[in-house]
Amino acid sequence: MKHLRSHWKKFVIVVLFSAMLGCQSLDGAPREGGNVNPLVVTSQQLDFGTVVVGSSKALNATVYNRSRSRITLSKATVTGNGFTVTSDLPVTVRPRRHIQITIRFAPQAVGKPAGTVVLSSSYPQPAPIVALAANSRLRMR
Repeated sequence: MKHLRSHWKKFVIVVLFSAMLGCQSLDGAPREGGNVNPLVVTSQQLDFGTVVVGSSKALNATVYNRSRSRITLSKATVTGNGFTVTSDLPVTVRPRRHIQITIRFAPQAVGKPAGTVVLSSSYPQPAPIVALAANSRLRMR
């Protein structure tokens, strides 16, 4: 009976130790080699509202680095008429820090354009994406 208890205690210790090792990723930080990008855009949709043709409006998207490593944002690919990224890239985001990416909407015609900003980084895909929406009108006289 003593022999069986000794083995049971060893088994319990091994199970508890294995559970502790397996729980290391529960802090919410993605691990290297995973398919989840540690860069998170906290404002995944930006609505510029109504902007008069010939003027412009700028909004910021916050990009947070959840990892324990530096990540470099190398470029921003923008789609949609009138939208541009005015922040200087490349830029390095320190671990557990955030930066602001400025996006400007300067309509040249009346309409309701939509677009996206896809942020390329030193981390493998998927890349963070910001959805853009706006409404443009002529100046009232």
